[in-house]
Amino acid sequence: MDGELSGTEDIDGRLAEISAKTEMLMRSFDEKVQEKNLYHTNIRELEEEIGHIEDDEERLAGLKESYKADSDRYKLVEKTIGYLTEAKNRFIARYMEPIRCSFGKYYGIIKDGVDADEYLIDTGLNIRRRELGVYRSIETQSDGLGDLIGLCMKAALLDVMYKDEKPVVIMDDPFSNLDEENIKWGLAFLDKLAEDYQVIYLTCHPDRIKCIGE
Repeated sequence: MDGELSGTEDIDGRLAEISAKTEMLMRSFDEKVQEKNLYHTNIRELEEEIGHIEDDEERLAGLKESYKADSDRYKLVEKTIGYLTEAKNRFIARYMEPIRCSFGKYYGIIKDGVDADEYLIDTGLNIRRRELGVYRSIETQSDGLGDLIGLCMKAALLDVMYKDEKPVVIMDDPFSNLDEENIKWGLAFLDKLAEDYQVIYLTCHPDRIKCIGE
């Protein structure tokens, strides 16, 4: 009996030991499962972050291409502006000053020797008149004076464009907005123009035909 009891105690002790170790292993297993789940979560987050980084890298590559294309276009536009600026300066040197001089020649006729410097002609061939220190569009002038100024500008362009062979100038009743005073200057302008060009003047007003006849 004593031997049997002793064996039973050994078994119970071992069972208790095994039970304790099993419980410890189960706790360790649960901890490892939790740790595994944590690592799995971290891995998923890292994979998502890597995906974002890859997307950002693709966007960065696209932005680099766009930057290069825009930079090349910018350099091209910059060169174009340089060439256009040079061309504009050459145009001004070659044409604008002769245009201004020729305009002044004709304007001095219609305004009886008044200085043409009161007018500014820009590279777009737009004409503005200085009034009280400010240049204003000739559209603010009377219709008659505006017509005469326009004729002076066209005549100036003819002078600059045609140096050798002169064209025939056809004028279809250009003085319709002029009063009697300004018609006098208009006819004087025609006389001056006719010194260098063959002028065909058309009008349906007998009084202007008479004036020319005189």
